[in-house]
Amino acid sequence: MKKLNGMKGKFSSENKELTRDELKHVNGGRHAIKSNIVSSEGCVETDYYTQAGGEYIERSWLCFN
Repeated sequence: MKKLNGMKGKFSSENKELTRDELKHVNGGRHAIKSNIVSSEGCVETDYYTQAGGEYIERSWLCFN
């Protein structure tokens, strides 16, 4: 079996620092709570929070079209 010493440093993905936005996706990102209000286009009114039990961000429409 070959020794792989010295090869690890050649892969940029192992040396990359994650940005704050990338870490949000790892941790789950925003928390969304859908209401029972549906528009004529089939969109659902949704409240967004920073995390479960976190700070309120906004209310908007979530469309699956």
